[in-house]
Amino acid sequence: MKKAAIQDSTDWTAYRKKHKLAKGTKIFVCPAFYHFKKALLERGWHENTDRYSEIFDLKFMVKKRDLYKPKDANGTKLETTLYDFQTINHYQGNGVLTSKVGLCQSLQNLRCWTKDSMESFFPKCFYLLSSDTLACTDRGETDLDGFIEYFRYTYALSTLRQFIKKPDSK
Repeated sequence: MKKAAIQDSTDWTAYRKKHKLAKGTKIFVCPAFYHFKKALLERGWHENTDRYSEIFDLKFMVKKRDLYKPKDANGTKLETTLYDFQTINHYQGNGVLTSKVGLCQSLQNLRCWTKDSMESFFPKCFYLLSSDTLACTDRGETDLDGFIEYFRYTYALSTLRQFIKKPDSK
């Protein structure tokens, strides 16, 4: 462990020297999220573009697999050492909040905790899959069926509003 810390320190020193960074400069890894990267760069952080590097203060990844090094020649996943001062944004099961589908499902499950509908504070959303793997809602119909019904309703309402505004138009 002590040797790993010394080796890490040497790697960090070499990295800082190569990129001409001051000792206190914070380093982040983030392969996407342009605005997030821009905000960190404006605050004086340095971007390490090697997504598998262990040289970072903050690693911002979407998928759990991106937190690890690629597999070795035998197909074994290589472990990444995470030190106390390093921060990663990933935690198990965060897709329920960080993905559109996860957020949609979480909000639909809100009815278990309150009588308020998610549409009272969040735009209408649907969980759409291929026809053989459709999710079902509490009414026993698929979200695709609900989406089609809502689309038809919205289209009909829009047509009626146009007719009311201009009754002579076809």
